[in-house]
Amino acid sequence: MRVSDVLQIGKSYKTYVIAGKEGLHRQITSIEVMEVPDLANWMTEGAFFITTFYSVKDNVEAQIKVMKDIIEKQGAGIMIKLGRFIDVLPEKFIQLADEHQIPVFILPKEVSYISILTPLYARLHMNEITHLPKSAHPLYEIEAKSYLHMEELINDLADKLKCTIFIEDMHGRLLVHSRRVQSDDWRKDFLLFSKPHHEKAEETLEKWRMELMESSAVHHIEKGMRHRVILPFIEKNRQVAYIHFLSSSHEEQHLFHPTAIKMIQNKIFTTWMSELNEIQQQRLQDLTLFHIKKNPAPHYILLYLERGLNGHILEEHASFIYYMCIYRKYLAYSMEKFSNQSYSIIEYGEKVFVLLPVAKGNMLETQPIEERLAKAFAKTMIADVRIAISNRFSNLDDLEKQKEFTEKTLSIGTSLFPDKPVVSYHELGIYMFLLPLSRQENVRQYAEGLLTPLLNVDHHLLETLNVYMEENRNVSHTAQRLFVNRRTINYRLQRIQQELQMDLNDAETLFVLQFCLKIWNLTK
Repeated sequence: MRVSDVLQIGKSYKTYVIAGKEGLHRQITSIEVMEVPDLANWMTEGAFFITTFYSVKDNVEAQIKVMKDIIEKQGAGIMIKLGRFIDVLPEKFIQLADEHQIPVFILPKEVSYISILTPLYARLHMNEITHLPKSAHPLYEIEAKSYLHMEELINDLADKLKCTIFIEDMHGRLLVHSRRVQSDDWRKDFLLFSKPHHEKAEETLEKWRMELMESSAVHHIEKGMRHRVILPFIEKNRQVAYIHFLSSSHEEQHLFHPTAIKMIQNKIFTTWMSELNEIQQQRLQDLTLFHIKKNPAPHYILLYLERGLNGHILEEHASFIYYMCIYRKYLAYSMEKFSNQSYSIIEYGEKVFVLLPVAKGNMLETQPIEERLAKAFAKTMIADVRIAISNRFSNLDDLEKQKEFTEKTLSIGTSLFPDKPVVSYHELGIYMFLLPLSRQENVRQYAEGLLTPLLNVDHHLLETLNVYMEENRNVSHTAQRLFVNRRTINYRLQRIQQELQMDLNDAETLFVLQFCLKIWNLTK
């Protein structure tokens, strides 16, 4: 692929060359979207770059250095989206591009990355592919169609091939799956980043890796596992993931001839690259709270989200597989199910928050959101996520403080309600203050010293006291919850008063007992 091909493809998107026109003959070996301050570390010979210059928007010298780095590394050219973060390019930048014949393209700000990247990637990676004959292969329509999201492509492929499809990284972590899923002895869990259940998973993954170095596909048959064809996901001549095609028979496996395999690999690659690059652009906007500041609201709510399967991989990336981008995608799906209002996903390292504006009269102001949030995330690839909800706040300068509160809320909520996926700051109430106290030895000793005598006499007494307090000292309700009659409850209450030498009608006593019971429940 030559730079002149970019010019040809870009005409439909009103792109144009502003400098370096003598270099249109240059060969392109890769297309990279770059929004990092130091491009030099990422540059390779023949690379063509697309950027908004966000990372160097306020530094003219850094912008000029980008061109110097491209010249030094013998890059193929650069496409810059003007009007988003910068409006003009430095004169020195233009001069260097002309002198060294480095083509500089301008991309209109209204053109999304995914729009221009899809045809560019297709052109770059499908040079050597023989196209499928029209109507002679069930995948012909897929080859001719453009997709915005991986799920659309995977589902179309699964429908055409009558199979389950999923993609795992080289460690077996699940990245995406088709609408239709079938579990077997290899995989029983279809949560994002979950690993296979197979007892010899690592050994099998390595076996496939070795086989795929010599073959374009692996046909795997094993007792307890569905028949499958496994294709390698290739980037720059390196395996980066496995594409699984599961069926109940060999019926569709004849479709995987070399031309079809190459088409599938490239279609998945170009679609995924375009989608992930679009997500990267959204990350930049969220970094500056672009949408939130554009339409300020009187109040805000902050969500803190945590899931065990994320582990420590969100800041990693294997080749083009950016785990944070993949996680953000599924998080965005759930947030769109929850509400059609704007929001920003905020990253602090591996910690992820969602900032929601609370406008007058909108759903966040008028309805409890705990149940709606739980429902929005249920039955998704991140259904195992746990969420903490902050109190409302009006000043975005309080974001750091609210971040700390929501993290603490989730920590306490997990201790108190391990089976509850969504907890809120106001729901935890006094426990926010009691939990730190419960970790102090003298406080624990005080509570245990007061309540242990009840256990020494009859363990039913402590249980009865606990439920009695929870039921606001209503004997009938206490009896119903414990499945005993009122007389039994009254008898136990008398014994409690005798053992503790306390009056259960005294307000001060009730306060002390409530305090000790809450500390007891937190520590036990």
